[in-house]
Amino acid sequence: MPIVSVHTDEPEAILVGRHGKLVLEEYFHGFNRDKLHDTRSAAKSLTATVIGAAIQNGAPLKLSSPVYEVMNGGSFPPDLDPRKRAMTLADLLMMRAGYYCNDSDPDAPGNEETILEEKEDPDFYRYSLKVPMASQPDTESIYCSMMPNIALGVVGRAAGESALDIFDRLVAKPLQWGRYAWLMDPAGNPYGGGSVQLLPRDFLKVGQVMLNRGTWQDRRILGADFVTKASAPLHDLNMIQYGYLWWSINYPYKDRTVRAYFAGGNGGQGIMVVPDLDLVIGIFAGNYSDHVGLHIQQDYPPNYILPAVREPGDDPNAPVVWRNFATPYAHPPVVKPK
Repeated sequence: MPIVSVHTDEPEAILVGRHGKLVLEEYFHGFNRDKLHDTRSAAKSLTATVIGAAIQNGAPLKLSSPVYEVMNGGSFPPDLDPRKRAMTLADLLMMRAGYYCNDSDPDAPGNEETILEEKEDPDFYRYSLKVPMASQPDTESIYCSMMPNIALGVVGRAAGESALDIFDRLVAKPLQWGRYAWLMDPAGNPYGGGSVQLLPRDFLKVGQVMLNRGTWQDRRILGADFVTKASAPLHDLNMIQYGYLWWSINYPYKDRTVRAYFAGGNGGQGIMVVPDLDLVIGIFAGNYSDHVGLHIQQDYPPNYILPAVREPGDDPNAPVVWRNFATPYAHPPVVKPK
């Protein structure tokens, strides 16, 4: 598609895996399979994968682990806000931790842009833990990149090693990943809120692990229970259902509805899993800071890919009928502290 406007769809890679095999791989606008792609917030789901892999591998960590107890070396800091004392790892993974950190509120001290630009404390984990609360944990769903970033810090602190080393040992190497580039904060901590640069084929493998209920080539990467919880529609976030750093959505397919869950990022990045069809879809695009990216990420699968998916008994010569599905996404609300 020629780029005639800043709002023109700019897909750069589309990959499809069916029944465990790569069946489609196309690149556009100068991209190729060996070029790293910025995944933006889709990498939040990769943070969930690192945490699930660490738990599966025996790290002294549970979804119910208190965040401040782990980050403080096994005891709570003195005079800690009771709401922070109640906060768990699961609250961070669901973006229900209660911090005043809405990424859509420029006044929020925990806003992602505020943290990325602040100069006083180079350690994003330490800075973020000081952010004031806006609500009790597990009561309000607020899109906040700081939460998965702290979650990545929790797994590293619990395991006693860099979360990046955990990722490399338990995810990247077993999945035979190639090159990748992980954003670090000024203190040298890997950032868990997004913008990991990946090869599209490698990120698609994470979707396949989720589809396989935690395994890759007969090796268990994630616990099956963790996959179930991570991909479940546990609550609503920005008008779409959310699990543990994975979005969930229902799509029309033939004469019924199928559920899909996905890792989604700014610009049109997405790894989508459709269990009912044994299908994994990878979409990477260049429409950064433009809502057309959501159209690419969420509307391409039901409109252009699912109509071409055949099931046993289908007529292989039947024409493909494209759909006109539109994402239900809306701008997130701004929530002020109570």
